[in-house]
Amino acid sequence: MSLRKPPLPRLLLNNVSCMRNAQQILRHVNVSIHDGGALVLTGTNGSGKSTFLRMLAGFSRPSAGEILWNGHDITQSGVFHQYKLQLNWLSLKDAVKDKFTVLDNVQWFEVLEGKQGNSLPALELMGLGRLAKDKARLLSMGQRKRLQLARLLAIDRPIWLLDEPSVALDDEGVKLLEYIIADHRKKGGIVIVATHLPIKIEDAMYLRLPPRFPRRMTLVLLCFAVYLALNLGQPQKAIYQNRALDLYFISVRGGFRPLKQQTHLLRLMEKVAKTSKAIFVVNTSELGEDDPLMQNGTVLFPSLKVPWYTTRTKEGHGASCFLEQIKLPYGRTLDIIGVDTGSLQELVRTGSLSESGQNQLHWLTRTLEATNSNWRMVVGFHPLVVCEEKKEELEGKQFYEPLHHIFQRFGVNVYLSAEGCTNHVQHGNIAYIGNPTPRENESYVASVNGKSVFNGELVNGFLLHRVSSLEIVTYFISLAGEVVHRTVIQQRDDPTTLIPSINTAGHEQEEAKRLGLKFTLENEAPRSVKSGVLLEGVRFPWRGDPDGLFVTRSPKRQPVVAAMAMRVPFLCLIRALSEPPPSASP
Repeated sequence: MSLRKPPLPRLLLNNVSCMRNAQQILRHVNVSIHDGGALVLTGTNGSGKSTFLRMLAGFSRPSAGEILWNGHDITQSGVFHQYKLQLNWLSLKDAVKDKFTVLDNVQWFEVLEGKQGNSLPALELMGLGRLAKDKARLLSMGQRKRLQLARLLAIDRPIWLLDEPSVALDDEGVKLLEYIIADHRKKGGIVIVATHLPIKIEDAMYLRLPPRFPRRMTLVLLCFAVYLALNLGQPQKAIYQNRALDLYFISVRGGFRPLKQQTHLLRLMEKVAKTSKAIFVVNTSELGEDDPLMQNGTVLFPSLKVPWYTTRTKEGHGASCFLEQIKLPYGRTLDIIGVDTGSLQELVRTGSLSESGQNQLHWLTRTLEATNSNWRMVVGFHPLVVCEEKKEELEGKQFYEPLHHIFQRFGVNVYLSAEGCTNHVQHGNIAYIGNPTPRENESYVASVNGKSVFNGELVNGFLLHRVSSLEIVTYFISLAGEVVHRTVIQQRDDPTTLIPSINTAGHEQEEAKRLGLKFTLENEAPRSVKSGVLLEGVRFPWRGDPDGLFVTRSPKRQPVVAAMAMRVPFLCLIRALSEPPPSASP
Protein backbone atom coordinates (compact mmCIF):
# COMPACT_ATOMS: atom_id res chain seq x y z
CA MET A 1 0.00 0.00 0.00
CA SER A 2 1.56 3.27 -1.08
CA LEU A 3 1.32 6.40 1.02
CA ARG A 4 -0.31 9.42 -0.53
CA LYS A 5 1.86 12.49 -0.74
CA PRO A 6 0.47 15.60 0.93
CA PRO A 7 -0.84 18.14 -1.60
CA LEU A 8 1.40 21.03 -2.53
CA PRO A 9 0.39 24.38 -1.07
CA ARG A 10 -1.36 26.63 -3.55
CA LEU A 11 0.89 29.52 -2.51
CA LEU A 12 4.31 29.15 -0.91
CA LEU A 13 6.60 31.94 0.29
CA ASN A 14 10.06 30.44 0.58
CA ASN A 15 12.50 32.55 2.65
CA VAL A 16 11.13 35.76 1.13
CA SER A 17 12.63 39.18 1.87
CA CYS A 18 11.37 42.50 0.56
CA MET A 19 12.96 45.95 0.18
CA ARG A 20 11.35 49.35 -0.30
CA ASN A 21 13.21 52.65 -0.68
CA ALA A 22 16.48 50.93 0.26
CA GLN A 23 14.91 49.65 3.49
CA GLN A 24 14.19 46.05 4.36
CA ILE A 25 10.59 45.55 5.45
CA LEU A 26 10.48 41.74 5.36
CA ARG A 27 13.19 39.26 6.24
CA HIS A 28 13.14 35.52 5.62
CA VAL A 29 9.36 34.97 5.63
CA ASN A 30 8.17 31.39 5.17
CA VAL A 31 4.41 30.87 4.67
CA SER A 32 2.41 28.12 2.95
CA ILE A 33 -1.28 28.61 2.05
CA HIS A 34 -3.53 25.79 0.85
CA ASP A 35 -6.95 26.00 -0.79
CA GLY A 36 -9.43 27.54 1.64
CA GLY A 37 -6.67 29.18 3.66
CA ALA A 38 -6.42 32.73 4.95
CA LEU A 39 -3.49 34.96 5.90
CA VAL A 40 -3.97 38.20 7.84
CA LEU A 41 -1.21 40.82 7.71
CA THR A 42 -1.12 43.23 10.64
CA GLY A 43 1.21 46.02 11.68
CA THR A 44 1.46 49.74 12.22
CA ASN A 45 1.04 52.32 9.48
CA GLY A 46 4.00 52.21 7.12
CA SER A 47 5.14 48.76 8.23
CA GLY A 48 4.82 47.43 4.66
CA LYS A 49 1.47 45.62 4.51
CA SER A 50 0.51 47.10 1.13
CA THR A 51 4.02 46.49 -0.19
CA PHE A 52 3.67 42.85 0.82
CA LEU A 53 0.40 42.54 -1.14
CA ARG A 54 1.90 44.26 -4.20
CA MET A 55 4.74 41.74 -4.11
CA LEU A 56 2.22 38.87 -4.01
CA ALA A 57 0.35 40.47 -6.92
CA GLY A 58 3.54 40.53 -8.97
CA PHE A 59 3.91 44.32 -9.11
CA SER A 60 7.34 44.00 -7.46
CA ARG A 61 9.83 41.22 -6.98
CA PRO A 62 11.18 39.93 -3.65
CA SER A 63 14.74 40.97 -2.87
CA ALA A 64 15.46 37.42 -1.76
CA GLY A 65 13.65 34.10 -1.78
CA GLU A 66 10.83 33.01 -4.08
CA ILE A 67 7.03 32.99 -4.31
CA LEU A 68 5.68 29.71 -5.69
CA TRP A 69 2.22 29.13 -7.17
CA ASN A 70 1.44 25.44 -7.69
CA GLY A 71 5.18 24.83 -7.21
CA HIS A 72 6.29 27.32 -9.90
CA ASP A 73 8.06 30.65 -9.42
CA ILE A 74 5.62 33.46 -10.28
CA THR A 75 8.44 35.66 -11.61
CA GLN A 76 8.79 33.40 -14.64
CA SER A 77 7.02 34.98 -17.61
CA GLY A 78 4.86 32.01 -18.62
CA VAL A 79 3.89 31.27 -15.03
CA PHE A 80 3.04 34.87 -14.18
CA HIS A 81 0.59 35.19 -17.10
CA GLN A 82 -1.44 32.28 -15.71
CA TYR A 83 -0.95 33.35 -12.08
CA LYS A 84 -2.34 36.89 -12.55
CA LEU A 85 -5.60 35.43 -13.90
CA GLN A 86 -6.12 33.85 -10.47
CA LEU A 87 -5.89 37.14 -8.56
CA ASN A 88 -8.63 39.48 -7.43
CA TRP A 89 -7.11 42.73 -6.15
CA LEU A 90 -8.86 45.20 -3.85
CA SER A 91 -6.81 48.29 -3.08
CA LEU A 92 -7.39 51.55 -1.24
CA LYS A 93 -8.01 53.23 -4.62
CA ASP A 94 -11.54 52.17 -5.57
CA ALA A 95 -11.27 52.80 -9.37
CA VAL A 96 -14.96 53.77 -9.41
CA LYS A 97 -16.07 55.78 -12.47
CA ASP A 98 -18.31 58.58 -11.21
CA LYS A 99 -20.02 59.12 -14.59
CA PHE A 100 -21.13 55.49 -14.79
CA THR A 101 -23.99 53.94 -12.91
CA VAL A 102 -23.38 51.59 -10.01
CA LEU A 103 -24.35 48.60 -12.15
CA ASP A 104 -22.10 49.69 -15.04
CA ASN A 105 -19.10 49.91 -12.68
CA VAL A 106 -19.52 46.21 -11.90
CA GLN A 107 -20.58 44.97 -15.36
CA TRP A 108 -17.58 46.67 -17.01
CA PHE A 109 -15.18 44.43 -15.10
CA GLU A 110 -17.43 41.42 -15.66
CA VAL A 111 -17.32 42.00 -19.45
CA LEU A 112 -13.52 42.25 -19.37
CA GLU A 113 -13.48 38.90 -17.58
CA GLY A 114 -15.74 37.34 -20.23
CA LYS A 115 -18.52 36.66 -17.78
CA GLN A 116 -22.09 37.90 -17.35
CA GLY A 117 -25.05 37.61 -15.03
CA ASN A 118 -23.18 38.02 -11.73
CA SER A 119 -23.23 41.81 -11.33
CA LEU A 120 -26.78 42.42 -10.09
CA PRO A 121 -26.81 39.49 -7.59
CA ALA A 122 -23.49 40.75 -6.22
CA LEU A 123 -24.91 44.26 -5.75
CA GLU A 124 -28.02 42.82 -4.07
CA LEU A 125 -25.84 40.85 -1.65
CA MET A 126 -23.84 43.95 -0.75
CA GLY A 127 -27.03 46.01 -0.19
CA LEU A 128 -26.68 48.18 -3.30
CA GLY A 129 -29.43 46.65 -5.46
CA ARG A 130 -31.77 49.60 -5.10
CA LEU A 131 -28.95 51.96 -6.19
CA ALA A 132 -28.01 50.01 -9.33
CA LYS A 133 -29.28 52.71 -11.71
CA ASP A 134 -27.87 55.67 -9.75
CA LYS A 135 -24.67 57.47 -10.71
CA ALA A 136 -21.62 56.33 -8.77
CA ARG A 137 -20.76 59.91 -7.80
CA LEU A 138 -23.76 59.88 -5.43
CA LEU A 139 -22.35 57.05 -3.32
CA SER A 140 -20.86 57.59 0.11
CA MET A 141 -17.40 56.27 1.06
CA GLY A 142 -18.89 53.19 2.70
CA GLN A 143 -21.09 52.49 -0.34
CA ARG A 144 -18.11 52.83 -2.69
CA LYS A 145 -16.28 50.23 -0.57
CA ARG A 146 -19.31 47.90 -0.90
CA LEU A 147 -19.17 48.46 -4.66
CA GLN A 148 -15.57 47.25 -4.66
CA LEU A 149 -16.57 44.12 -2.75
CA ALA A 150 -19.38 43.50 -5.26
CA ARG A 151 -16.73 43.39 -8.02
CA LEU A 152 -14.93 40.62 -6.14
CA LEU A 153 -18.10 38.54 -6.15
CA ALA A 154 -18.89 39.26 -9.80
CA ILE A 155 -15.43 38.44 -11.18
CA ASP A 156 -15.03 35.42 -8.85
CA ARG A 157 -11.32 34.58 -8.98
CA PRO A 158 -9.76 32.09 -6.52
CA ILE A 159 -7.13 34.29 -4.82
CA TRP A 160 -8.25 37.48 -3.10
CA LEU A 161 -5.71 40.15 -2.13
CA LEU A 162 -7.51 42.65 0.09
CA ASP A 163 -5.81 45.86 1.22
CA GLU A 164 -7.69 47.40 4.19
CA PRO A 165 -11.09 46.03 3.04
CA SER A 166 -12.95 47.16 6.20
CA VAL A 167 -11.99 50.85 5.94
CA ALA A 168 -15.10 53.09 5.70
CA LEU A 169 -17.49 50.18 6.34
CA ASP A 170 -20.10 50.34 9.08
CA ASP A 171 -20.78 47.42 11.42
CA GLU A 172 -23.23 45.82 8.99
CA GLY A 173 -20.72 46.23 6.18
CA VAL A 174 -17.98 44.54 8.22
CA LYS A 175 -20.30 41.58 8.90
CA LEU A 176 -21.02 41.30 5.17
CA LEU A 177 -17.26 41.35 4.51
CA GLU A 178 -16.67 38.56 7.03
CA TYR A 179 -19.52 36.56 5.44
CA ILE A 180 -18.25 36.76 1.86
CA ILE A 181 -14.70 35.89 3.00
CA ALA A 182 -15.97 32.79 4.82
CA ASP A 183 -18.14 31.78 1.84
CA HIS A 184 -15.22 32.23 -0.59
CA ARG A 185 -13.01 30.02 1.58
CA LYS A 186 -15.68 27.29 1.72
CA LYS A 187 -15.49 27.13 -2.08
CA GLY A 188 -11.71 26.57 -1.87
CA GLY A 189 -10.66 30.17 -2.39
CA ILE A 190 -7.68 31.85 -0.73
CA VAL A 191 -7.91 35.18 1.09
CA ILE A 192 -4.93 37.37 2.05
CA VAL A 193 -5.93 40.46 4.03
CA ALA A 194 -3.83 43.44 5.09
CA THR A 195 -5.56 45.34 7.88
CA HIS A 196 -5.03 47.31 11.05
CA LEU A 197 -8.69 46.88 12.08
CA PRO A 198 -10.11 43.69 13.65
CA ILE A 199 -11.81 41.30 11.21
CA LYS A 200 -13.15 37.90 12.32
CA ILE A 201 -11.64 35.24 10.08
CA GLU A 202 -11.72 31.69 11.42
CA ASP A 203 -8.55 29.57 11.41
CA ALA A 204 -6.51 32.31 9.77
CA MET A 205 -2.74 32.66 10.00
CA TYR A 206 -1.47 35.99 11.30
CA LEU A 207 1.74 37.68 10.24
CA ARG A 208 2.65 40.86 12.13
CA LEU A 209 5.10 43.13 10.33
CA PRO A 210 7.54 44.98 12.63
CA PRO A 211 7.48 48.79 12.71
CA ARG A 212 10.25 50.53 10.86
CA PHE A 213 11.76 53.97 10.76
CA PRO A 214 10.58 56.37 8.06
CA ARG A 215 13.30 56.79 5.46
CA ARG A 216 13.82 60.45 6.31
CA MET A 217 14.07 59.65 10.02
CA THR A 218 16.60 56.90 9.27
CA LEU A 219 18.79 59.35 7.37
CA VAL A 220 18.54 61.83 10.23
CA LEU A 221 19.59 59.15 12.72
CA LEU A 222 22.49 58.09 10.52
CA CYS A 223 23.72 61.67 10.26
CA PHE A 224 23.33 62.08 14.00
CA ALA A 225 25.30 58.88 14.61
CA VAL A 226 28.12 60.10 12.34
CA TYR A 227 28.17 63.41 14.20
CA LEU A 228 28.37 61.64 17.56
CA ALA A 229 31.05 59.27 16.33
CA LEU A 230 33.24 62.10 15.05
CA ASN A 231 32.82 64.14 18.21
CA LEU A 232 33.17 61.18 20.55
CA GLY A 233 36.27 60.27 18.57
CA GLN A 234 38.12 62.72 20.85
CA PRO A 235 38.66 60.20 23.64
CA GLN A 236 40.35 62.49 26.13
CA LYS A 237 37.48 65.01 26.02
CA ALA A 238 34.73 62.40 25.95
CA ILE A 239 36.18 60.04 28.53
CA TYR A 240 38.17 62.27 30.85
CA GLN A 241 36.35 65.58 30.99
CA ASN A 242 32.58 65.15 30.89
CA ARG A 243 32.20 61.67 32.40
CA ALA A 244 28.44 61.96 32.15
CA LEU A 245 28.17 58.26 31.33
CA ASP A 246 30.41 57.01 34.16
CA LEU A 247 29.19 55.49 37.40
CA TYR A 248 30.75 56.30 40.78
CA PHE A 249 30.59 54.47 44.09
CA ILE A 250 32.56 54.55 47.35
CA SER A 251 34.09 51.72 49.37
CA VAL A 252 35.34 52.12 52.93
CA ARG A 253 36.54 49.90 55.73
CA GLY A 254 34.50 50.59 58.86
CA GLY A 255 35.61 49.85 62.37
CA PHE A 256 36.24 51.96 65.45
CA ARG A 257 37.83 55.37 64.98
CA PRO A 258 38.14 58.37 67.27
CA LEU A 259 34.95 60.42 67.11
CA LYS A 260 36.66 63.45 65.58
CA GLN A 261 38.41 61.33 62.94
CA GLN A 262 35.22 59.41 62.14
CA THR A 263 33.23 62.63 61.73
CA HIS A 264 35.89 64.11 59.46
CA LEU A 265 35.96 60.93 57.34
CA LEU A 266 32.18 60.85 56.95
CA ARG A 267 32.02 64.54 56.03
CA LEU A 268 34.70 64.03 53.39
CA MET A 269 32.84 60.99 52.02
CA GLU A 270 29.61 63.00 51.95
CA LYS A 271 31.32 65.80 50.01
CA VAL A 272 32.85 63.43 47.46
CA ALA A 273 29.57 61.49 47.11
CA LYS A 274 27.66 64.69 46.34
CA THR A 275 30.21 65.98 43.85
CA SER A 276 30.75 62.69 42.01
CA LYS A 277 27.07 61.64 42.33
CA ALA A 278 28.10 58.29 43.83
CA ILE A 279 25.12 55.95 43.87
CA PHE A 280 26.08 53.59 46.74
CA VAL A 281 28.68 52.80 49.40
CA VAL A 282 30.25 49.39 50.07
CA ASN A 283 31.31 48.78 53.68
CA THR A 284 33.96 46.04 53.96
CA SER A 285 33.96 45.85 57.76
CA GLU A 286 33.46 42.44 59.34
CA LEU A 287 31.13 44.05 61.88
CA GLY A 288 28.48 44.35 59.17
CA GLU A 289 25.38 46.30 60.15
CA ASP A 290 26.74 46.72 63.68
CA ASP A 291 29.67 48.74 62.35
CA PRO A 292 29.71 52.20 64.00
CA LEU A 293 30.95 53.95 60.84
CA MET A 294 28.07 52.50 58.83
CA GLN A 295 25.51 53.33 61.50
CA ASN A 296 26.68 56.94 61.68
CA GLY A 297 27.09 57.12 57.90
CA THR A 298 23.49 56.12 57.25
CA VAL A 299 22.47 59.17 59.29
CA LEU A 300 24.28 61.43 56.80
CA PHE A 301 23.64 59.59 53.55
CA PRO A 302 19.82 59.23 53.59
CA SER A 303 19.64 62.86 52.48
CA LEU A 304 21.68 61.81 49.43
CA LYS A 305 19.61 58.63 48.97
CA VAL A 306 22.83 56.60 48.84
CA PRO A 307 22.45 53.02 50.14
CA TRP A 308 25.14 51.15 52.06
CA TYR A 309 25.99 47.52 51.29
CA THR A 310 27.89 45.36 53.75
CA THR A 311 29.55 41.95 53.63
CA ARG A 312 27.89 40.64 56.79
CA THR A 313 24.58 41.09 58.59
CA LYS A 314 23.81 41.39 62.25
CA GLU A 315 24.49 38.48 64.53
CA GLY A 316 21.72 35.92 64.44
CA HIS A 317 20.92 36.49 60.78
CA GLY A 318 23.58 34.06 59.62
CA ALA A 319 26.45 34.64 57.25
CA SER A 320 25.56 37.26 54.68
CA CYS A 321 26.02 37.05 50.95
CA PHE A 322 24.63 39.71 48.67
CA LEU A 323 24.42 40.41 44.97
CA GLU A 324 23.78 43.89 43.62
CA GLN A 325 23.43 44.31 39.86
CA ILE A 326 24.07 47.88 38.72
CA LYS A 327 23.07 49.00 35.22
CA LEU A 328 25.66 50.93 33.22
CA PRO A 329 25.23 52.94 29.99
CA TYR A 330 25.16 51.15 26.62
CA GLY A 331 23.49 48.08 28.13
CA ARG A 332 26.43 47.07 30.33
CA THR A 333 26.15 45.87 33.94
CA LEU A 334 28.28 45.80 37.09
CA ASP A 335 27.82 42.99 39.61
CA ILE A 336 28.82 43.64 43.25
CA ILE A 337 29.00 40.26 45.00
CA GLY A 338 29.58 40.15 48.76
CA VAL A 339 30.88 37.01 50.51
CA ASP A 340 31.72 36.14 54.11
CA THR A 341 35.43 35.32 53.83
CA GLY A 342 35.75 34.73 57.59
CA SER A 343 34.46 31.17 57.30
CA LEU A 344 36.90 30.51 54.44
CA GLN A 345 39.94 31.25 56.61
CA GLU A 346 39.45 27.89 58.32
CA LEU A 347 41.06 26.21 55.33
CA VAL A 348 44.28 28.11 56.01
CA ARG A 349 44.27 27.33 59.73
CA THR A 350 42.91 23.77 59.84
CA GLY A 351 43.22 22.53 56.26
CA SER A 352 39.47 21.89 55.95
CA LEU A 353 36.28 23.88 55.49
CA SER A 354 33.25 23.86 57.76
CA GLU A 355 29.73 23.53 56.40
CA SER A 356 29.40 27.31 56.51
CA GLY A 357 32.56 27.75 54.44
CA GLN A 358 31.44 25.16 51.90
CA ASN A 359 28.08 26.92 51.60
CA GLN A 360 29.91 30.18 50.91
CA LEU A 361 31.92 28.64 48.06
CA HIS A 362 28.84 26.93 46.60
CA TRP A 363 26.79 30.14 46.76
CA LEU A 364 29.57 32.17 45.14
CA THR A 365 29.95 29.59 42.35
CA ARG A 366 26.21 29.46 41.64
CA THR A 367 25.95 33.25 41.69
CA LEU A 368 28.82 33.75 39.25
CA GLU A 369 27.40 31.05 36.97
CA ALA A 370 24.03 32.82 36.88
CA THR A 371 25.36 36.31 36.17
CA ASN A 372 26.23 37.61 32.72
CA SER A 373 27.71 41.02 33.42
CA ASN A 374 30.52 43.06 31.90
CA TRP A 375 32.17 43.91 35.22
CA ARG A 376 32.33 41.58 38.24
CA MET A 377 33.55 42.76 41.62
CA VAL A 378 33.67 40.46 44.65
CA VAL A 379 33.72 42.07 48.11
CA GLY A 380 35.09 40.38 51.24
CA PHE A 381 36.82 41.22 54.50
CA HIS A 382 40.09 39.30 54.29
CA PRO A 383 42.74 40.35 51.73
CA LEU A 384 43.36 36.77 50.46
CA VAL A 385 46.91 37.87 49.58
CA VAL A 386 50.19 37.35 51.46
CA CYS A 387 52.78 39.98 50.57
CA GLU A 388 56.52 40.25 50.98
CA GLU A 389 58.35 43.48 51.71
CA LYS A 390 60.91 44.23 49.02
CA LYS A 391 62.93 47.37 49.70
CA GLU A 392 60.33 50.13 49.31
CA GLU A 393 57.79 47.94 47.56
CA LEU A 394 55.40 45.19 48.63
CA GLU A 395 54.87 42.26 46.28
CA GLY A 396 52.07 39.68 46.31
CA LYS A 397 53.60 36.24 46.88
CA GLN A 398 50.78 33.93 47.95
CA PHE A 399 47.10 33.96 47.00
CA TYR A 400 44.15 32.12 48.49
CA GLU A 401 43.85 29.52 45.73
CA PRO A 402 40.26 28.19 46.20
CA LEU A 403 38.75 31.63 45.70
CA HIS A 404 41.37 32.73 43.18
CA HIS A 405 40.55 29.68 41.05
CA ILE A 406 36.84 30.58 41.15
CA PHE A 407 37.66 34.19 40.25
CA GLN A 408 39.69 33.11 37.23
CA ARG A 409 37.07 30.60 36.10
CA PHE A 410 34.22 33.10 36.02
CA GLY A 411 36.13 36.21 34.93
CA VAL A 412 36.04 38.27 38.13
CA ASN A 413 37.72 41.63 37.50
CA VAL A 414 38.26 42.93 41.04
CA TYR A 415 38.41 41.52 44.55
CA LEU A 416 37.81 44.33 47.05
CA SER A 417 38.76 43.61 50.65
CA ALA A 418 38.70 45.43 53.96
CA GLU A 419 42.46 45.55 54.13
CA GLY A 420 45.42 44.47 52.08
CA CYS A 421 49.18 44.43 52.03
CA THR A 422 49.08 46.74 49.01
CA ASN A 423 46.63 49.05 47.38
CA HIS A 424 46.63 47.02 44.19
CA VAL A 425 48.03 43.56 43.45
CA GLN A 426 47.54 42.16 39.96
CA HIS A 427 47.53 38.37 39.65
CA GLY A 428 46.54 37.05 36.24
CA ASN A 429 43.46 38.96 35.17
CA ILE A 430 42.29 39.76 38.71
CA ALA A 431 43.07 42.93 40.64
CA TYR A 432 43.18 42.63 44.44
CA ILE A 433 42.41 46.02 45.99
CA GLY A 434 42.54 46.66 49.72
CA ASN A 435 40.63 49.46 51.44
CA PRO A 436 42.63 52.02 53.45
CA THR A 437 43.09 50.92 57.05
CA PRO A 438 44.05 53.16 59.99
CA ARG A 439 47.40 51.89 61.32
CA GLU A 440 49.81 53.88 63.40
CA ASN A 441 52.91 51.73 62.94
CA GLU A 442 52.87 51.57 59.14
CA SER A 443 55.41 53.87 57.53
CA TYR A 444 54.49 53.40 53.89
CA VAL A 445 52.21 51.64 51.45
CA ALA A 446 53.47 50.72 47.99
CA SER A 447 51.95 49.46 44.75
CA VAL A 448 53.30 46.64 42.61
CA ASN A 449 52.83 48.84 39.54
CA GLY A 450 55.24 51.47 40.82
CA LYS A 451 56.54 53.23 43.91
CA SER A 452 53.93 55.21 45.75
CA VAL A 453 55.33 56.07 49.17
CA PHE A 454 53.43 58.13 51.74
CA ASN A 455 53.34 58.49 55.50
CA GLY A 456 51.28 56.37 57.88
CA GLU A 457 49.06 59.31 58.79
CA LEU A 458 47.72 59.32 55.23
CA VAL A 459 46.80 55.62 55.23
CA ASN A 460 43.37 56.26 56.74
CA GLY A 461 40.80 57.17 54.07
CA PHE A 462 38.47 55.56 51.54
CA LEU A 463 38.27 54.53 47.88
CA LEU A 464 36.30 56.24 45.12
CA HIS A 465 35.59 53.94 42.16
CA ARG A 466 34.72 55.18 38.68
CA VAL A 467 33.20 52.55 36.38
CA SER A 468 32.91 53.09 32.62
CA SER A 469 32.38 50.74 29.69
CA LEU A 470 36.15 50.50 29.15
CA GLU A 471 37.76 50.69 32.60
CA ILE A 472 37.43 50.84 36.37
CA VAL A 473 39.52 53.57 38.00
CA THR A 474 40.00 53.49 41.77
CA TYR A 475 41.17 56.62 43.62
CA PHE A 476 42.68 56.33 47.11
CA ILE A 477 41.50 59.45 48.95
CA SER A 478 43.20 60.26 52.23
CA LEU A 479 41.76 62.13 55.20
CA ALA A 480 43.60 65.20 53.93
CA GLY A 481 41.35 65.15 50.83
CA GLU A 482 44.19 64.13 48.51
CA VAL A 483 44.22 61.50 45.78
CA VAL A 484 47.40 59.67 46.78
CA HIS A 485 47.03 56.56 44.63
CA ARG A 486 45.22 55.54 41.46
CA THR A 487 44.53 52.05 40.07
CA VAL A 488 43.25 51.39 36.53
CA ILE A 489 41.66 48.10 35.48
CA GLN A 490 40.93 47.78 31.76
CA GLN A 491 38.05 45.93 30.12
CA ARG A 492 39.25 42.71 28.45
CA ASP A 493 36.62 42.25 25.75
CA ASP A 494 39.16 42.92 22.99
CA PRO A 495 42.18 40.74 22.10
CA THR A 496 44.47 43.69 22.85
CA THR A 497 43.75 45.81 25.90
CA LEU A 498 43.43 49.39 24.64
CA ILE A 499 44.30 52.11 27.13
CA PRO A 500 44.32 55.90 26.88
CA SER A 501 47.45 57.74 25.90
CA ILE A 502 50.13 58.45 28.48
CA ASN A 503 49.33 62.13 28.85
CA THR A 504 46.37 61.79 31.27
CA ALA A 505 47.68 63.59 34.33
CA GLY A 506 46.12 66.90 33.31
CA HIS A 507 42.69 65.34 32.95
CA GLU A 508 42.99 63.48 36.26
CA GLN A 509 43.97 66.72 37.96
CA GLU A 510 40.92 68.42 36.46
CA GLU A 511 38.69 65.66 37.79
CA ALA A 512 40.25 65.85 41.25
CA LYS A 513 39.67 69.61 41.20
CA ARG A 514 36.05 69.05 40.18
CA LEU A 515 35.61 66.71 43.15
CA GLY A 516 37.22 69.25 45.48
CA LEU A 517 40.33 67.07 46.03
CA LYS A 518 44.07 67.49 45.64
CA PHE A 519 45.88 65.36 43.08
CA THR A 520 49.34 64.45 44.43
CA LEU A 521 50.21 61.57 42.08
CA GLU A 522 53.07 61.80 39.64
CA ASN A 523 52.40 60.76 36.07
CA GLU A 524 52.67 56.99 35.65
CA ALA A 525 53.35 54.92 32.56
CA PRO A 526 50.33 52.75 31.73
CA ARG A 527 50.53 48.99 31.79
CA SER A 528 48.32 46.32 30.33
CA VAL A 529 46.55 44.60 33.18
CA LYS A 530 45.84 41.62 30.96
CA SER A 531 49.37 40.29 30.63
CA GLY A 532 51.58 42.81 32.37
CA VAL A 533 53.04 43.93 29.03
CA LEU A 534 53.97 47.59 28.83
CA LEU A 535 52.15 49.03 25.85
CA GLU A 536 54.03 51.42 23.59
CA GLY A 537 52.07 54.54 22.77
CA VAL A 538 52.23 56.93 19.84
CA ARG A 539 49.66 59.73 19.53
CA PHE A 540 48.29 61.11 16.27
CA PRO A 541 46.19 64.27 15.81
CA TRP A 542 42.46 63.67 15.61
CA ARG A 543 40.23 66.68 14.90
CA GLY A 544 42.69 69.02 16.57
CA ASP A 545 43.12 66.87 19.68
CA PRO A 546 46.73 65.65 20.02
CA ASP A 547 45.56 62.83 22.30
CA GLY A 548 42.89 61.61 19.90
CA LEU A 549 44.24 58.46 18.31
CA PHE A 550 46.47 56.10 20.21
CA VAL A 551 48.45 53.26 18.61
CA THR A 552 49.22 50.31 20.85
CA ARG A 553 51.31 47.26 20.22
CA SER A 554 50.17 43.85 21.34
CA PRO A 555 52.64 41.22 22.62
CA LYS A 556 52.90 40.00 18.99
CA ARG A 557 54.03 43.50 17.98
CA GLN A 558 51.05 44.01 15.69
CA PRO A 559 49.94 47.67 15.69
CA VAL A 560 46.34 48.32 16.54
CA VAL A 561 44.75 51.74 15.88
CA ALA A 562 42.04 52.58 18.38
CA ALA A 563 39.61 55.45 17.91
CA MET A 564 38.08 55.11 21.33
CA ALA A 565 34.37 55.73 21.80
CA MET A 566 33.64 55.64 18.05
CA ARG A 567 32.13 52.17 18.23
CA VAL A 568 29.19 52.93 20.49
CA PRO A 569 26.79 55.14 18.42
CA PHE A 570 26.84 52.88 15.38
CA LEU A 571 26.29 49.75 17.48
CA CYS A 572 23.35 51.39 19.23
CA LEU A 573 21.85 52.51 15.90
CA ILE A 574 22.26 49.08 14.32
CA ARG A 575 20.61 47.48 17.34
CA ALA A 576 17.72 49.97 17.17
CA LEU A 577 17.14 49.44 13.46
CA SER A 578 17.42 45.65 13.53
CA GLU A 579 14.20 43.77 14.10
CA PRO A 580 13.64 40.04 14.56
CA PRO A 581 12.44 38.29 11.38
CA PRO A 582 8.64 37.99 11.31
CA SER A 583 7.03 34.58 11.13
CA ALA A 584 3.47 33.48 10.47
CA SER A 585 1.68 32.02 13.48
CA PRO A 586 -1.65 30.20 13.37
